[in-house]
Amino acid sequence: MKIDLPLDRTARETLRQASKTLYGHMHVMECILVIGQAEGELFYQAGLAEAVACNANQAGRVIDKLTSLGVAERVPRDPGQSRDYHRRLPSVLWETTALQAMELLHRPAGSAVAKLADHR
Repeated sequence: MKIDLPLDRTARETLRQASKTLYGHMHVMECILVIGQAEGELFYQAGLAEAVACNANQAGRVIDKLTSLGVAERVPRDPGQSRDYHRRLPSVLWETTALQAMELLHRPAGSAVAKLADHR
């Protein structure tokens, strides 16, 4: 299951509203989608922030949460390396979040899922 990234304005707003409601942070779902759908398993904070259109501190908070959940880990730095990399670990989180996002983005108007995302 793959979501077209980067998200357009409408899709981004829908997922951010749902993410805030479900996870308490509007960037969690989109960060999970970007990390889960990346070609490789390595990612870094500034790259994630750019992909999600948020600031690095916001991306860092999501990375910290994913690391504490055990679905990502920090990769030891090589000598001379200035960037901290993280590795995506196997988890159902990546696929289930993509399924959840698909449901939110392709829901019929007026559905219970639509009302969840539109709750402010």
